[in-house]
Order: sequence, then C-alpha cells, then structure tokens
Amino acid sequence: MQAGSRDVQVGVEKTTESGAALSQIIMVAEEVGGLIMCIATAATEQASATEEVTRNVTQISSLAKESSDAAEQAATSCRDLASLALDLRSAVSQFKVNTLDTAAPWLAPKHSPRPSAVLGGKASIKPRSYAAASSR
Repeated sequence: MQAGSRDVQVGVEKTTESGAALSQIIMVAEEVGGLIMCIATAATEQASATEEVTRNVTQISSLAKESSDAAEQAATSCRDLASLALDLRSAVSQFKVNTLDTAAPWLAPKHSPRPSAVLGGKASIKPRSYAAASSR
C-alpha cells in the first residue's frame, strides 16, 4: 500500500511540475505573440515608409525628366537663335551705309550740315554688291 501511496504522491508531484511547465510555456508563448505583433506592426510601418520613398523617388525622377526636357528645349532654342543671328548678320552685311550722317541723321554731330541738305533731301543706303562683299 505504501508503494501505491508513493506512486500517487510521485504522480501528483509530476502533475504539479507539468502544470508549472505548461504555465511557463503559456507565458513564453504570450511573450512570443507580443513580439510577433511588434514585428508585424514594424513591418507595416516599413512598408508604408517604403511606399512613400518610392513615391518620392518617382516624383524626383519625373522632375529630373522634366528638367532634362526643358534643358534640351533651351539648347535647341539657343541653337535656333544663334542661327537666326547669323542669318541676320548675313542679311545686314549686304547693306552699305555711306556715312553716319546719312544712315542715322539724329546721331550726326551738331556742327555738320543736315544730310538732307548735303544730299539734296535724299539719304542713301545702298546694298553692297556681291563683288565688294567677296573681296573682303
């Protein structure tokens, strides 16, 4: 009988130990669950931050493309303007002005006679001849 009592007592002790072990397992499982929730929350926050960074990088890329396009357009406009300036220089170079008095009478010195008096009322601006232009 004593052996049976001892076996019962050993069984009770083992059951008590098992209950304590299960309590610890439950407590650790709850801690792990809390950690998993923290990780999930952090992952959600990181995903949100990543999406914001992606939007910002996309916007920066778009602005860089617009800036590049504008710079290209400005360069094209500069080339066109330079070409027009050369065309204008070429067109203006075909004209010969006899004197400052006849080309721009308002710039003539005050002591000289008016160009209209000198030229009989006619100012003369003549196109250069191509032969004279090519001899330069």
